Amino acid sequence: MFCVTSVDGIGDGISLKCTPEKFEELIERDGIEPAAYVARYKWVSIKNLNSVKQTELKSLIEKSYELVFDKLPRKLKSEIVKK
Repeated sequence: MFCVTSVDGIGDGISLKCTPEKFEELIERDGIEPAAYVARYKWVSIKNLNSVKQTELKSLIEKSYELVFDKLPRKLKSEIVKK
């Protein structure tokens, strides 16, 4: 899991993993806060999607994927790449 969002529209926003530096930068913005239960792993919750530009959000999602993928076991990484 590298990105969490609501399917039913009840919980607007998105949560994702980021680098420690980006985490500190993002939580200073209005509409962005440390994600509940996983902030210690540098996850943020972007409550107001207007807090980030669309291009920045895309970059944040890509980086989150990369950070999570890099922590996977080698065998699982190779299985994902093959598909």
